[in-house]
Amino acid sequence: MKNLFKLTLFLTVITFCFSSCRERIDAGHTGILFNHYGVTDSKGVSDYEQVSGIVWYNPFTREVYEYPHYWQNASFKNISFNSAEGEPIRTNLDFQYRFTKEHIPSIFDEYRQNSESLKTNQIQSMVIEELNAQAGKLGAVFIMGKGRSDLLTSVKDSLNIKYSPQFEFKLVSFSSELIPSDNVKKAIEGVIKAQEGAKTAQATTVEIRENARQKLIQAKADSTTVVMAAQAKAEAYKLQKQELTSMLLEKQAIEKWDGKLPKYMTSKETVPFIK
Repeated sequence: MKNLFKLTLFLTVITFCFSSCRERIDAGHTGILFNHYGVTDSKGVSDYEQVSGIVWYNPFTREVYEYPHYWQNASFKNISFNSAEGEPIRTNLDFQYRFTKEHIPSIFDEYRQNSESLKTNQIQSMVIEELNAQAGKLGAVFIMGKGRSDLLTSVKDSLNIKYSPQFEFKLVSFSSELIPSDNVKKAIEGVIKAQEGAKTAQATTVEIRENARQKLIQAKADSTTVVMAAQAKAEAYKLQKQELTSMLLEKQAIEKWDGKLPKYMTSKETVPFIK
């Protein structure tokens, strides 16, 4: 009888060990205990429940899903997206995301996947789909240049609007150089040449304007010199004319003088050589 009891106890313990599993839900995580044979009905009875701490369960009928609700890093390599012209651009994309703690049960209810599967499937599809949607509004040359930051910001903002409140996204960035198609490369080369040509033309225009300014300054200086020379010449001519007039008057007085000195002289009368 004792042996039978011991055997029964042993089989019970063995059955419990093989039919039960222990799972610990770590801090910063939310656990979902899923019942493979459960049914969600109209009365609100669900086939899963939210759990935390130490969880014991039957691995044959139940499964534990664990979702972190802190920020996680993700990196997708060699992805491709299209510009407004339909030109493909390849790159690596880094970003951060997290599952919103309060909405983890609804995330499980909708997707029925563990956190890693969600990352490599749904989340990657969300990000790449939104990247294509936003890049499709921009030209390839603009994306390769000044528009890169605008594109990343619009992708992040759109993801947060579209998939809130279940998911949150931040720090979307390209972790490698953007690799454009051959058509885009040619277009970029054309833009660069046009910019260089514009810079050369601008430099030439500046040089022409400077030369014209210098010539104008020189012309003003020459004009001033000519005016000053003309004024000096006119002044000299005036002085010369005054001197000649004085000499002419004196000559005429000599010619009219009879050689006799007047007996009486008024202040208005003059005698040649006497002043």
